[in-house]
Amino acid sequence: MSIRVVEPLSRCGEAAVYYEEWVKHGMRAMAEAQEKAQEQLRGMFGSGAVIDEMAIMFQNPYELRSWVDAAVRLPGVVLFNTAHDSVSTQPIPSRYNVHYWFLSSPWPEGYEPGEDLWRVEAMYAHKGSPMHDALRDQFSPGESLTVHASFKCADEEAYGVATNTLQRNGYEAVQRCESTYGRFSYWRQGEQETGVFLKPRVNLRDTEDNDA
Repeated sequence: MSIRVVEPLSRCGEAAVYYEEWVKHGMRAMAEAQEKAQEQLRGMFGSGAVIDEMAIMFQNPYELRSWVDAAVRLPGVVLFNTAHDSVSTQPIPSRYNVHYWFLSSPWPEGYEPGEDLWRVEAMYAHKGSPMHDALRDQFSPGESLTVHASFKCADEEAYGVATNTLQRNGYEAVQRCESTYGRFSYWRQGEQETGVFLKPRVNLRDTEDNDA
């Protein structure tokens, strides 16, 4: 019987495998959540409604950067923008800063691309957001959390229609926000304690052609 000697992974190799699995797990979780949120949204707004952004939240900037560095090594994933924003909140008045990294989203193994594509918003929210501070307590260092499924409203009128429609369908506004680029809010249904928030958003700063 011959014995084949397998070289153990180096520390760098082990780290690469760990981060690759971390990214794949996050992408898979976002794909599953996007599918469910899309179904909910179209039940309220019709077949043309699109969840075009899924957000994944991290405990600190280092973990966010490590995840992004690993994500862009996967086939099809492209980092195409970063942003920093200052946000004020209601109904609990507060203010916080947040960093966003925007990536394209390959569909994980077991999923097929649909007609609608969505982007990844990898985010780190500094302390000050009541909602995000509460979410941060739900997961341990080294973990990430899929937090919201977002859809774009063309203007303030469309945003108002969206929030009114959510409310009529039993959704509650957990947090309303105004930032340097526009307005957005986070909604959950009834006594929902798990799952992602629906997030309508409207860009009031740039032109309608901007993809914010």
